[in-house]
Amino acid sequence: MNTYTDLLEFRIVNFVNFPLATRDELGYRYPGDFSNVFTFIGKNNRIIGTLGAETSIEEIDAMLKRTMASFYGIYLTKEKENILLTENTIELDLKDYFLSENYSETEFVIKSSSNPYIVQPVIQDTKLILERTSIVGFSDMEIIARVPGKEIYAKLDIKIINPSSLYEDFEIADMSDSQIPWEMTGSMPWTVTSEQSYFNSRSIRSGRISPNEISGISLKLDLAQPGTLIFAYKTSTRPYFDRLHFFIDDLDYSDTESTELWSGLNDWRIMSFSIRAGLRSIRWEYIKGPYDPFNDDIVWLDMIVVPDKLNKDTSTDSSVGNSTSLRSFPNPFNPATEIRIELIKNEHIELIVFDAKGRQVADIHRGELEKGVHSFSFDGSRLSSGIYYSVLKYGDKILTNKLILAK
Repeated sequence: MNTYTDLLEFRIVNFVNFPLATRDELGYRYPGDFSNVFTFIGKNNRIIGTLGAETSIEEIDAMLKRTMASFYGIYLTKEKENILLTENTIELDLKDYFLSENYSETEFVIKSSSNPYIVQPVIQDTKLILERTSIVGFSDMEIIARVPGKEIYAKLDIKIINPSSLYEDFEIADMSDSQIPWEMTGSMPWTVTSEQSYFNSRSIRSGRISPNEISGISLKLDLAQPGTLIFAYKTSTRPYFDRLHFFIDDLDYSDTESTELWSGLNDWRIMSFSIRAGLRSIRWEYIKGPYDPFNDDIVWLDMIVVPDKLNKDTSTDSSVGNSTSLRSFPNPFNPATEIRIELIKNEHIELIVFDAKGRQVADIHRGELEKGVHSFSFDGSRLSSGIYYSVLKYGDKILTNKLILAK
């Protein structure tokens, strides 16, 4: 099968009764008339996918190609993936995303990348290798498994974030555990939640507020150099009236886009902004209009990447670049996590891990370390699931960081 006509002929010859718009209807029928009728049937009458009433012509085209690919033994097993470049090299096995009856006759191709500067991708056999660069940002990348010589393929969408060394994915118990000095404004504070997430299992959500109230979260930065701010957000509010606002230095950047993008029902969306050097104020506010609750009446934030080139004399908080810091990623973890120390001067340190009852379970490092960032691996494969604490002793001071081992 090479054309749309082939697919329609397959339907007729095999007496397959499934709703599919004709060629003349594509792009011309009023969206409201579709009524979720797009069901795509592939090889052996297998349902490949469905598209709803507000589908675009691009989505229809991609689903048609994916349907035709099934007749060549190529299937998509996972449509989307989010990647955080926490290591210099990340390798993905494309067999985890595409099923092929004959991988040797399947061609894997990087179809497009919205930002080729943050990552250098290479495909070797069935492996996708991502090499991070020094440029902070995010990219939408499309990987396809296609029939060689034909425009018939299944497509995987990947969102890739190359973060600075300072980011928060909110895999924490509460806001007080964050390494970033958040400030709350308005009637109700933002809180950590597991009901929605963009990365991993948690995010933060706005407070449940009454009409004409505000739930805000903010931070202040003293940047020695310009940087990039990245964040993901999701909304479930009354369209137009109850919306999320995003400010940099009291300038509402969300006001430069359609209100529909910042209110109503919106799935996760990634944003990226360049931030000038100097004292900067960053603020997110959920502002509710005069009406009763609608939809979930809430908005969410996740994976906030903050510029990390901070002036060292900033006194806003000891955990953001101007003092010795202790953190780990991933957290929660299974079975290993990377514990990272940043020292502002040469120190003799002790890095130890304790369980929740105060018993030492690992002696990570003891000795002199130079000023700068140092990483140590902690393997919890021999430990049971639960809460642990990494403890950093330096000089006459102690820092602790909660670790969650989730097997």
